Amino acid sequence: NRVTKIDLATAAVTPIDLNPSIAYGALPDLAALAISLAQPTDVEFTPDGSLAYVAALGTDRIGVLAPDGSVIARIDVGTPGTTATPRTKRGPRALAHHRTQPLLYVVERLANALDVVDTVTRTVIARIPRDNPPLPRTVAEGRGFLYDAKLSGNGTMSCASCHIDGTTDNVAWDLGDPAGTLTRVIDVFGQPIDLHPMKGPMLTQTLQGLDATQPFHWRGDRPDLNAFKPAFDELMGRTPLAPLELVDFVAFMESVRYMPNPRLNLDRSLPTTPVGASAAEGLPLFTTTPFTSCVRCIDCHSLTT
Repeated sequence: NRVTKIDLATAAVTPIDLNPSIAYGALPDLAALAISLAQPTDVEFTPDGSLAYVAALGTDRIGVLAPDGSVIARIDVGTPGTTATPRTKRGPRALAHHRTQPLLYVVERLANALDVVDTVTRTVIARIPRDNPPLPRTVAEGRGFLYDAKLSGNGTMSCASCHIDGTTDNVAWDLGDPAGTLTRVIDVFGQPIDLHPMKGPMLTQTLQGLDATQPFHWRGDRPDLNAFKPAFDELMGRTPLAPLELVDFVAFMESVRYMPNPRLNLDRSLPTTPVGASAAEGLPLFTTTPFTSCVRCIDCHSLTT
């Protein structure tokens, strides 16, 4: 949760923490929740360059930065304070400043609206809904649980902090638990395996295409998406989701899809070219050919998902 200032004359690089006063060892931290700036997505300067504005998607705030990078004010475009409101999350994503007037325009990605902010009073003076097709309720309300950093103990992280826009940050995290217990899973042959709680570094996985692909995690130690409920208190440091909140969050995550496959034909059939190395010729290798004495690709990676 930082921005970086680069001096073009000297090439000096200065990272700037947007939450310098937060003590990360104390959870929950209500004082931090009230001011935190999480998941910065855009920076916009005033025409004279005297101030910079930072859109903090995770906490529905706009940070106001002095030229040295210090945060001198915060503008709430969503519910102010410490209360998490994922079902009605605004999701500020992009900023533009008026060329001559003290007005800042804020694109609310999750709420599908455009805010007009008076930069003198630092308040939202207008909210203009965007004309977009209506979303299913589980999508409109469920996706906020992915992005809302106020669901964390100090307002600095959400699921989307690592699963960027539902994908991955490509970072390896060691989330082993020294106080944990062995987890027993059943492998593809029906045999039990005991997995150690110290799992070692593992890359963040994408959250796309999860529907009907359980079990989850690299080791298959999560039987379904409901098993991730403890992450909100054990990993993010606040409280688990309520039962109905978890239902909507799971419904949203199961609706997230990969982009269309550019290698498929337009009718989604498999290409037959080039001859000798086509996708159509690869299908029987995937579905019928053992690559060990008895295991085929499809035994673990079931089609169509």
